Amino acid sequence: MYKAEGIFLFAHGENGELYQKQLNIVDLAITFRGKPEEIQKLYTYDINEDDLIDGKEFLHDVRKKWITNRTGILEHVFVDGFESNLGIANNDFYQGDFLVTEDCFEELCIKHDIKVHWTKSKRIII
Repeated sequence: MYKAEGIFLFAHGENGELYQKQLNIVDLAITFRGKPEEIQKLYTYDINEDDLIDGKEFLHDVRKKWITNRTGILEHVFVDGFESNLGIANNDFYQGDFLVTEDCFEELCIKHDIKVHWTKSKRIII
C-alpha cells in the first residue's frame, strides 16, 4: 500500500507562471471537515512503492517513445510523496490532469522527488 501525504496541485497564473499548492492530510481534513484517518484512506493506494518509476526515468522513456499513449495509462504522479495533478504533453504522449512540457517536467524532477505510477496496456498493439 502506498500512502500519499496529501495533494500537490499545479496551476498556471495569468502570465503563465507555474503555481503550486500543497495540502497535507491534516489540511485536507480541516478543509473537508473530516477526520485525518478518514481522509488518509482516500489517499491510500493499492500500489507497491517498488512499482513506481522515478520521474526522470519516466521522462526518458517518453522521450525515447518507449512510453506512448498507446502503451499504457498514467495512473498517478506523486510529487514529494503527495498525489498530484501533474502530467506531460508532447507529440506522442499527453496524459495527466495538468499537462506540462517535457522541459518543465524535467525541471520539476530536479526540484522535487517525482514518482510515476504507470500501468502498461494489456492489449496487444500491432
